[in-house]
Amino acid sequence: MTDSALISGFAYERDLARGAGLITSEVSDHAAAYRTQNTDFYLQNVRKLALTISGRDRARGRVVEVPLPDPGEDDGRLISHLVLGQVAEEVERQYSHEQAIVFLEESSARTAGARPSIAPAPWACSHPPHAGTNSGI
Repeated sequence: MTDSALISGFAYERDLARGAGLITSEVSDHAAAYRTQNTDFYLQNVRKLALTISGRDRARGRVVEVPLPDPGEDDGRLISHLVLGQVAEEVERQYSHEQAIVFLEESSARTAGARPSIAPAPWACSHPPHAGTNSGI
């Protein structure tokens, strides 16, 4: 195995450990740009490398079991695009365009400025000004 293969392998393992939350480190933006082009330079610029609590436990062979999150509660993870696409298809199938916009607004979803181009709902009170009265001008 060549030195460059060892260096690339170490950088890969470092990235895996960092992604798993086992270590922390700092790398300047300039050096990070060389991650794949010049891995040796990149690794020379890694600073403040430290194990996290989880990393120390892993290094010592400790297994910490935590209870599974409640599936009915938000655990902070992002919802996948696949699932969001399925939800969007179902909303589109179940609601008219106007109803879908109301549904999204009531659920605090961003509707990207979409507004229904329909007349006001029949229950809305928007009476035209009467002839001969001050119409607010």
